[in-house]
Amino acid sequence: PPITKFTVTIAKDVPVGFYDVRLVNKNGVSNPRRFVVGDLIEVAEKEPNNDVEQAQKVEIGTTINGTISAGTDVDYFSFPGKKGQRVLVTCLTASIDSRLDPEMKVFSPKGTEVAYFRPAPLQDGLVDISLAEDGDYIIRLNKFTYTAANAEYFYRLNITLAPHIDAVFPPMIEPGKAAQITLYGRNLPGG
Repeated sequence: PPITKFTVTIAKDVPVGFYDVRLVNKNGVSNPRRFVVGDLIEVAEKEPNNDVEQAQKVEIGTTINGTISAGTDVDYFSFPGKKGQRVLVTCLTASIDSRLDPEMKVFSPKGTEVAYFRPAPLQDGLVDISLAEDGDYIIRLNKFTYTAANAEYFYRLNITLAPHIDAVFPPMIEPGKAAQITLYGRNLPGG
C-alpha cells in the first residue's frame, strides 16, 4: 500500500502530555499512535555517538529523540552537572509505543558508573541520581538484550531537574468534588 505522510502542527497553548493520533481517510480509521507534547528543548540524536569519545553533548533540560537502529547500537550522551543536583533521566519507550527495552548507565566525570537502570518488559526507563561532583556526566543507552533493533526501537530521552510523579493517592476521586490527595515522586517541591 502507498505510504501516507503528514505534518502535525501543535499550537503553543496545547498542554504538556500524551495524545493519541489517528489517521482518518476514505478507508477507515487507523490504530492510535502516541504523540508527546513536551516542555523541554527538543533535539535529534546525532550519529556517530557510539562511544564515550563521540558522546552527543546536551544540557540538562533537554529531550533527545533517537533510535537504536541495530541490535548492537549503543548511544552516548554527555551533560554538564553540578554537585548536589538531583537529575532525573527518563527514557520514554513503552509509553510511546516503542519496542525498545532501554538499559541505561550513568558515569561520573571520572568514568565511574554511578547509576544503572535495567528494564522490566514494557517499562520506560528512569534513573534518579544526586550528582556527587561538578563535571561532565555520560549516559549510555542501549537495548537491554542487544538482540534486535530498527526504526521501531525509538526513544525520548529526557534529562531534567523537574519533578516526576510516581503515584497519586487515592488513585481516584469523585468528579466535581474537592478531595485531598498525596503525590509520591521525585524532585517534588517540599518533599
